[in-house]
Amino acid sequence: MPTTDELAAQLADLRAVTPTLEELLFSDTIVSWNGSTTITGNTRFTLLVAPIPLRILSVAISSEYQTVPASDTAYWTCALEHGTEAGGFPDLAVRSTQNTGANANGALAKRTPWTFDAATWVSQDVAAGELLTVNWIPTGAVAALQFPQTYTVRYRPL
Repeated sequence: MPTTDELAAQLADLRAVTPTLEELLFSDTIVSWNGSTTITGNTRFTLLVAPIPLRILSVAISSEYQTVPASDTAYWTCALEHGTEAGGFPDLAVRSTQNTGANANGALAKRTPWTFDAATWVSQDVAAGELLTVNWIPTGAVAALQFPQTYTVRYRPL
């Protein structure tokens, strides 16, 4: 029979991986940008306007039709940002389709989650009234980024 300490440790492990009622999810599918189903240059778009202060717990992106290959010379960088037009948009976390490097996350395969889980987060908090945005930035001779893309965000109210 397990000891009280062993049971407490098992319960703590279970709580660490179980979403609570305080953790919420939303998904946002971007179908086109400014009337186009592709982007070729720096492009920022809004995922959420925070109605209350939030802590971002995870973000996953899924491209419906396109696989973006991993490359260290021709790649897309995706910056998850927060802020306002007047105040700017500092990064929360950054990932890229590079094979190597601090922000490398490899290929973005179609219909497969591409996450920020292993990213180094500068901050995870978004203030009430701030925007949660993504900014796609090309480097080198990359193929156009195609839509639709689905963004799933797990967060907790602060």
